[in-house]
Amino acid sequence: MRRAVRLLVLAAGMASGQTTGKPLTFDAASVKVADHKLVPGVTWKMTGGPGTSDPGRITYTQISLFHLLLKAWDVEDYRIVCPAWVMDPNGAWYNITATMPPGTSRQQFHEMLQNLLVERFKIRLHHETRNFPGYDLMVAPGGPKLRESADPEAPEHVGPITGKRDKDGFLVLPPGHASGTRMDSNGVYVKFQNYTIAEFVSQTLRSFLPTPDDAPANHVADKTGLAGKYDFTLKFDSRDSRVRVSGTGAGEPSSPGVASEPSGLPDLFHALERQLGLKLVKANGFRLDTVVIDHIEKTPTAN
Repeated sequence: MRRAVRLLVLAAGMASGQTTGKPLTFDAASVKVADHKLVPGVTWKMTGGPGTSDPGRITYTQISLFHLLLKAWDVEDYRIVCPAWVMDPNGAWYNITATMPPGTSRQQFHEMLQNLLVERFKIRLHHETRNFPGYDLMVAPGGPKLRESADPEAPEHVGPITGKRDKDGFLVLPPGHASGTRMDSNGVYVKFQNYTIAEFVSQTLRSFLPTPDDAPANHVADKTGLAGKYDFTLKFDSRDSRVRVSGTGAGEPSSPGVASEPSGLPDLFHALERQLGLKLVKANGFRLDTVVIDHIEKTPTAN
């Protein structure tokens, strides 16, 4: 069992200078520099933890330090500011295993991982509030077009996706909480199983939007009010989906019901409305907490 973490870490949602009290720690944890040999199905694999089929243990294999920070602070990639070497996907990779008490919540798990990384990588950080452009995702007129999951309590799928496709071109997913994205020269085909709209927004939707010239990324806020878990698909034109976000009417189709469809598929904005009954509406902007890494070391301290 590793020594207790002695350095308090600021929780992601707290203002600089506040602490969480007595730090939460894993029952046992190991952090090691990983082999840099790419192994399909193993490299960049993160399994276990609260909400999965293995809630008392995590196993992270050949993961970059930046993705470990994203996992620990549970924020979008543009809300962590750190040295350039940390973000290099070809930089160092790490293996982490850790166990935690039964009943550990997601919030407690994130604090445990934060404390572990702060101690082992000698992290010093502070929080800043920064402005980001973006969109509100809302229910379109006529209501949502989503199918509720038959088994909303099914655990997260662990393991690779086979790559097989169904008759509509979407990846065939195994049972459980899973998603799959396939792209070809014309379209993007994404499939979600046992997904909340909040997960869809935070994990996937933002990545399909363009990056503004004056900001690191667009932020998307879930304003749908939909709290269930759903099975749904989305397909849209890959050549016409990343619309511009500058100028009048920025980031929206040129006119209602009309979209450029060189592949026969709608752009992202129309696809959301036609296929899911949801719409993106340009927001005035978002003031969001940002984690700023002031110091971080490349080599973790020994177990």
